[in-house]
Amino acid sequence: MPRLPIGWRGVLPFLAVALTIAAPAAAAPDPALAVQLQAKTQALADAVAVGNKAVWDAALDAGALFVDENHKVLTKAQLLASLTPLPDGLSGQIRVANYQLNHDGDVAIATYIDDESLDYHGQLVRTKYRVTDTWMLKGKEWKIVASQTGAMLDDPAPVTLGDAVLRQYAGQYELTYDIHYRIDVANGKMVGQRQGSPKLVELKAEVQDVFFTPGEPRSRKIFQRDASGAVTGFVDRREGHDIVWKKVQ
Repeated sequence: MPRLPIGWRGVLPFLAVALTIAAPAAAAPDPALAVQLQAKTQALADAVAVGNKAVWDAALDAGALFVDENHKVLTKAQLLASLTPLPDGLSGQIRVANYQLNHDGDVAIATYIDDESLDYHGQLVRTKYRVTDTWMLKGKEWKIVASQTGAMLDDPAPVTLGDAVLRQYAGQYELTYDIHYRIDVANGKMVGQRQGSPKLVELKAEVQDVFFTPGEPRSRKIFQRDASGAVTGFVDRREGHDIVWKKVQ
């Protein structure tokens, strides 16, 4: 614990009381409002597949900003213009799940999951999005003033590579002189461990030379080969950006 200057110790109890009195009430859950706004949110989700602009027009504030899963920023007018019924061959629905809301005065912040099921020309596609909405009380109506959507990534389906292929990746890799990563193969599995870390992780193949760590779908290890086909290193790729590791043994 840091030491306090002489004379402060006796003041602290009074200061704590003063801060408690002066501080505004913190945002807190509001179950009744959560039920109301979740119902509105589900109605918005139901309106997407059929392109019902009226539901969205009523819920959005005139100055609302909407950030979609592709990081595109849309005004209310742009969002409404983009709402059209699903084309022929596609049908789907969105279920609003894990709804949480905090309420403070005229502002309420909600976060939830849009669980989407899409029939894409006879094939089922399941996608989940994490959405955060900011609602504001305008007169007697709650309106969305901001919304941000992010795709929740899943691990890809792994493929099985034989031991002979996996052993091509085994060895020591170097980022800098004193930062190394070790890859080993045992019982048909490939595992990796960074020098100095107790954590041993399994590496699964997405395709040959491209591996992922289960539970970390944002990154890949992409192995590099020379003209003869020998593995020379790998790149850690995260959102399109590469960190290069060289194989040293």
